[in-house]
Amino acid sequence: FATSISDVTSIRCFGLFCGLVVLSDWILLVTYIPAVVTVYKKHIHGTACGRAACAPCAPFAPCTRHIQTNQPFGAPGAVSAEDEEPRVLRPLSDHFDAVLSPLITHRYLRYAWIVALLALSGGLTYFAPSLSFPTSGQLQMLPADHPIERMCCVGPKYGDEFTLGGIDQCRRMDAWIHWGLVPEDNGNVYDPSPNGVGTLQLLPIDPTTEAAQLWLRKLCRRAKRAAWYDRGDDPDCDDEKDFQCHLERVVEALEAPCGSTNLTEPCCGKSKSAFPYPPSTFNECLGEYQRATGDLGAFWPRGEGTRQNKPVVYRLRFPSRRVYKETHAVMSAFREELLAWADEALAEAPEELAGGFVTSPWFNFLALLSAIGESAFQSSVLAAALAGLVILTLTANVIIASFATVTIALVISTIFGILVLNGWSLGVLESICFATGIGMACDFVAHLGYAYRQGNLNREADTRDGLVRITIGHMAPATSAAAFSTSVMGVFMLFSATQFTRNFGQFILLLMSFSWVYAFFLLLPVLSVAGPLGRAGELSVLVDLCRGGAPQRSTQDASAKADSDEGPAAARAQS
Repeated sequence: FATSISDVTSIRCFGLFCGLVVLSDWILLVTYIPAVVTVYKKHIHGTACGRAACAPCAPFAPCTRHIQTNQPFGAPGAVSAEDEEPRVLRPLSDHFDAVLSPLITHRYLRYAWIVALLALSGGLTYFAPSLSFPTSGQLQMLPADHPIERMCCVGPKYGDEFTLGGIDQCRRMDAWIHWGLVPEDNGNVYDPSPNGVGTLQLLPIDPTTEAAQLWLRKLCRRAKRAAWYDRGDDPDCDDEKDFQCHLERVVEALEAPCGSTNLTEPCCGKSKSAFPYPPSTFNECLGEYQRATGDLGAFWPRGEGTRQNKPVVYRLRFPSRRVYKETHAVMSAFREELLAWADEALAEAPEELAGGFVTSPWFNFLALLSAIGESAFQSSVLAAALAGLVILTLTANVIIASFATVTIALVISTIFGILVLNGWSLGVLESICFATGIGMACDFVAHLGYAYRQGNLNREADTRDGLVRITIGHMAPATSAAAFSTSVMGVFMLFSATQFTRNFGQFILLLMSFSWVYAFFLLLPVLSVAGPLGRAGELSVLVDLCRGGAPQRSTQDASAKADSDEGPAAARAQS
């Protein structure tokens, strides 16, 4: 759910979908699965129906019994279900214990694992360049070498080679200044189709006053002196743009002789010295000009005439000589240049034109990239904080939760560095991967941290190495099976024909591999060196200290003290 705070609709919806899927899976896991197993055990297992269902498996019963009970093949005697269940996982857990425990709890080798993995994460974070933004507004669906992608979206874009006239150099951006509207996005954040509706300012504007007319003409002339303004002096780009602003075109039409335009008295044949016009006259002629030419700049309330009301919205369009590029750096530089000019110019606006702001329809792609970058950072920070909080709640131990949270951060930084070196950019799909990856990376470390804490509280071992070995025996089979099965899914996704499926498969494969490696060869070695023993780091101890009293000794601590008096031999035997 952490990605649901994103401003990008697709990322927000995907985060909501993933959160609901995981939540639904957990609800079914703790309700439906136990109920089905209970019904089967109570009403089907051991009955005639149960024996009939197991009849096809009868030829394999001796082999199955041999694997489950670890007895010689063909040995007589059957085992009950109660005796069989503890023996099913014992050989597998012993195998993991025999292989992993010497590598993780070795006196010197555990320090080597810690230093090596810290160096790997630090090196990738330091040497990998920062994640760049995509250079195309088109969502890449196929591999970069696919003819369709080369035609429209990737690289030099073969489609441009069949267009005459240098289309790229003439694809120039416009700037718009609006008055009377509130710059806000009030559309449905979970539906990409509606764009929302315009919200009027609390204080109405009036562009028809004489002071407003004079200032608007001054603004138009000031824009023409700006470095970014397109004056139409490029002979290679004859796109038939009108390089005058709306007010200048209105004044030019009002000064034209009557009969030469579609305007009638008193909106024609005016002298140059008549400007600025009386507010009532300019309001009437502005509406007549727009109805005659379709050149819209002023907007009145719907269904009301222009004679009785003033415009509630006014806008000016300024052509720009800046070429549109689907590159974040270029677009961001033009936006900053435009905002700096507009802030200085609009600061001198009269009171009746206060609240104006500048924008451009060409900034849609830039807004998407900026929102992706912000949402990726915010979602990652929120997901990491939630992961640490969940682990702290699960383990109820500050030391274990701190080690686990640092391990998650190192996993994400390692994968981040690898993917950046592999050429990934920060697009919509990549932002989804990074935000959801934190939640997936915390699974293994949470399981191992919880198993270590439970072994410590239950006094299954009195040393850190013993607790680590118990943790490996309890959780290594399940977590390894989960990592292997999910990695196999990622491997098959690498052979997909769509680029997103390939990237997601690569991400899943790296995430499962490094999450498992860092959980077993970084978190467990750290716990074997500095893991908590007894009630060290327990939240209950910290609560007692915050209340101003001494921590209360539990019955487990008392029994542990009594057992420690028996001598080190008993402790070594138990370990």
